[in-house]
Amino acid sequence: MKKKYLKSGSLVSILLLSSLVSCRPYNVGGSFELTVWESRENRELITSLCDEFISQYEERYPNLKDQIKINFVEQEEGSAIANMVTNAPSGNGGDVFAFVNNTLLNGVDNAILDPLGKNSDLLDLYDTKESLEASRITKDGITETYSYPYAQETNILIYNKEELSPTDVVSFESLKASNKAKVLFDVDGRVQNTNSGYYFKSFLTDARIFKNLSGQITNNPEDFVISNPKCISNVTYFLNNFKNIITCASANDALNRLTSDIPEFKVNAVVTTPYNYNVLSKNQLLKGKLGVAPLPTLNGVTLQPFNGYKCYGVSKYSTNPSLSHELAFYLATNIDCLTERAYLGVNPVLNAKYYEQHISETAELLLEIQDNECTKAVNNSIKDGLIMPNVNNFAKYWAIMNELTSNLYTLPTVNETSVRDALMAAEAKMRG
Repeated sequence: MKKKYLKSGSLVSILLLSSLVSCRPYNVGGSFELTVWESRENRELITSLCDEFISQYEERYPNLKDQIKINFVEQEEGSAIANMVTNAPSGNGGDVFAFVNNTLLNGVDNAILDPLGKNSDLLDLYDTKESLEASRITKDGITETYSYPYAQETNILIYNKEELSPTDVVSFESLKASNKAKVLFDVDGRVQNTNSGYYFKSFLTDARIFKNLSGQITNNPEDFVISNPKCISNVTYFLNNFKNIITCASANDALNRLTSDIPEFKVNAVVTTPYNYNVLSKNQLLKGKLGVAPLPTLNGVTLQPFNGYKCYGVSKYSTNPSLSHELAFYLATNIDCLTERAYLGVNPVLNAKYYEQHISETAELLLEIQDNECTKAVNNSIKDGLIMPNVNNFAKYWAIMNELTSNLYTLPTVNETSVRDALMAAEAKMRG
């Protein structure tokens, strides 16, 4: 991990949570071993931070010297909950694991997440209202917090500044008018390993995706409504005017296509998630060439992407739950960890109060990062976006939307009637 900042705030997370947990380890004549599930890309960062966590914990509790060990296991966030459901009951899951918030309900329904209890009060010091919403589930009238959110995900546009200007990327109209834009945008379900339902959501600006007319999240399939007027007009306008500048391919192909010399394969912009900015900007062929912007507007309409949150959970099967909660909280809120993640293009879930209370060289550095081009684009997209709902029926969304986008892209005639019929057919599948 690059040492770019002070460590003065590192012990704060441990001290704060230690004041809340019901029981914390002290010398009982045994050792404590935890396993962290995290993505391969974060191995270096998380391993280093876990070493620092151990060092600081031993400093506070000298009798735990050489008694704490933390193992790292590679596990992608998107499938972490499903794999915990399979492995945790037999003792083979992580004590602490990273996951994405739209899989939270599956973990709660299968009782593999240890709720935060009174520790959740501490998150109010750090997190935004939206990230806290993404970490909570209400069942039978009782709301529990089940995770420590640490990063925001949304959709942004990354583009080659040598081929497109900032004014070119403001709208789909300006992209087309540039006469040189070729945008990778995964909005066709026929693409292999597609995430078209994730990216296509941006066009559905007046949809109700498991929200009732009062704006409350529900699990009622009748509250999945994507055939509202703006949805119809946005999709119709896009399909009729911009298919010729769009390359429908997986965002995983972004690096190959941005650096390609093959004209029919090459793109100069990609709609993707902020984390890809770090991956792409490190490439020697792209270094210094990439710009970042919020999603382009469409016919004057601000698009509404899905917002996702990456979180840490603690296993209900952990043999060291107290220490696991302290580690999860540390990884999610530690100022050094957040700063390092920000350098990687991951937007921290910090509220304004947090910045006000941490006026230091480290916090000022974070503020500087918050002011950069990538983070500004992320913040604008998040402001306009929608949190993926934590409801059981949302699991059906992906297959239905992949089929819908395939159907839309192959419509023989594109008009508001044919688009409305396709959108209503997707609604019927959700209710069927």
